[in-house]
Amino acid sequence: MAASDFRSPSRSCSSAQGARGAQGTIEYLVIIAVVVVIGLVVVSLVTTTFNSPAQQLSSVSAGIGSSTGPISISESVLDIEGDGLITLGNNSGQNLSVTSISIGGEDVVYDSTYLPVGTGTTFSLQNAAGNCSCVGAVGTTKTCEVIVSAMSEYGVVKIYTSTVTIECVQGAQPSNLSAVVQPLQAACGDSNGVTFTAPPLSGICLVGSDSGVLIGQSFYDWNCSVGTSFISCRANRQNGVGSLADPKIINTPQEIQDMNLGLNLNYVLGMDINMYSATRAGGELWNGGAGFKPIGGLGNPFSGSFDGNNNTISGLRINMPSSYYVGLFGASAGNISNLGLIDVNVTGRDYVGGLVGEQTGGTISGFYSTGNVYGTKSPDGMDGYRVGGFVGRQNGGSISGSHSAVNVYGQSGVYEVGGLVGRQESGSISNSYSTGSVSGYYSIGGLVGNAFGSISNSYATGGVSGWSYMGGLVGKQDGGTISSSYATGNITGQWDLGGFVGTQNGGSISNSYSTGSVSGYYNMGGFVGSNFGAVSNSYSTGEVLPRAGSFNFGGFVGQIYQAVPDAPPITPGTITNSFWDKNTSGQQTSPRATGKTTAEMKTISTYSGASWNIDSNSTSMNNGYPFLGWQIGNSAHTWFIN
Repeated sequence: MAASDFRSPSRSCSSAQGARGAQGTIEYLVIIAVVVVIGLVVVSLVTTTFNSPAQQLSSVSAGIGSSTGPISISESVLDIEGDGLITLGNNSGQNLSVTSISIGGEDVVYDSTYLPVGTGTTFSLQNAAGNCSCVGAVGTTKTCEVIVSAMSEYGVVKIYTSTVTIECVQGAQPSNLSAVVQPLQAACGDSNGVTFTAPPLSGICLVGSDSGVLIGQSFYDWNCSVGTSFISCRANRQNGVGSLADPKIINTPQEIQDMNLGLNLNYVLGMDINMYSATRAGGELWNGGAGFKPIGGLGNPFSGSFDGNNNTISGLRINMPSSYYVGLFGASAGNISNLGLIDVNVTGRDYVGGLVGEQTGGTISGFYSTGNVYGTKSPDGMDGYRVGGFVGRQNGGSISGSHSAVNVYGQSGVYEVGGLVGRQESGSISNSYSTGSVSGYYSIGGLVGNAFGSISNSYATGGVSGWSYMGGLVGKQDGGTISSSYATGNITGQWDLGGFVGTQNGGSISNSYSTGSVSGYYNMGGFVGSNFGAVSNSYSTGEVLPRAGSFNFGGFVGQIYQAVPDAPPITPGTITNSFWDKNTSGQQTSPRATGKTTAEMKTISTYSGASWNIDSNSTSMNNGYPFLGWQIGNSAHTWFIN
């Protein structure tokens, strides 16, 4: 067992403050011990790669000694009391400080013990077996959970978890441990090296100084104490300068608010932040009832980066009913990633979003949110516009790998309301979805209210209600492309209503489907209400429910607009290779699209005969109707059917 040093659980150490504010800690813990082990049980860890939550979609399994995971285990030794050693390797690319190790549900707490990059470091275990104890189980195997909690050099806590198979074997010898019970052997060539000579230790050297040490790109201050058999040295991290290499660490509501003082800097969220108290009456961010002041705004957007590091901000409250550019970020052209907004409550009039009021560039990725967003008219009756669960208006940039469970409410007279984005002027949305309900007056969509950009591999499931131009995915499409997407929410309104898009004034839709019902008066279709654009290779199954006196409704589309003599020229709408279910829709007719029975809609020849890129698949999905390849992670074909 190769190892560079031996680490012990903390005695009773408390966290010291750094000269410029401790944002995280790294501890060097040195122990000289004589270990006598009788009747040891050797635990051989078969699955040893740990993966953080951000890697769950592409987790990798590896064998003993693997370097493919952030943390690997080379060997562990336990006796029947659960005491022993475990050796961890750090393959994460940055220095870590281990705060606890749990095997079988029993935690062993360490006081931020240093785990350098690329080394094997041995930690002592005490009562660590828990429900994985090998007492009376020699010769058998057990499946146990191993959890390592560690802090990065930027003060960000991560938890690495894996399920491992252990083999209980009797008869390990004390000589197995002799190679790892040794003091820290750190390089002493640096002129800032500090040698500790307190008995019984001698010749122990740490690179650094009493006033500070540079580890990577971050500065630290030393705070050391000496015990009877160990020296504990804590290095308190000073806050970063805001560069990509040394970002500022955010750990409090006030520090989030203070990002307004550095709109071009780079930030990392160091922990989950609770903003319930701070943004409500009596809190430091109450602001006379307005709550949190958005980061950036008109003409002065946030342009740096904000990495949530898979942490959350909960209880954000903004109450600015007459204001523009309202959200956690009022305006952003920067990069925002890996963040959850929990129970957000945001109110504004124009450019209103739970995360960003207006996105003018940059990226939003790995983001999710829950809560409520409200769009209002001004006190003098002026209409409100551009309200979204994520972004009020997207005018450039991209949104990817994100999802929203926010309910979005627009008062009567509020236009362009969407579960994810209110108005998509330009930019792209991909691999994202919304599940919240959406309501408003005009141009209301489960995902986007009004779309000009590109949308792909995305969906919406929430119900949509209001007056006109309403669709399960997009309320009004004025251009751009929508591909490989779907909607399942029910639509209730007056006119220009569709299960997928309410009105298509331009652009294209391909390889998409809808299943929600549509209820209103005229220009209603199971897929599109009114059509000026191009639709291909798509289908709908939702019920179309015309009210008394209704007209222009159909199973797939309600109205296709075409050129009329002596009228201004328009581009006529087109629908090709598309279908609707005559049984479930309750409609036997529809312009251009082809009606099929339920049985025919569930037969592959219906679609292959129309040149769809479709294949059969054993996956049970969509109640026998076609589904998209990305829904099952299969890119071999655009469509599959069971």
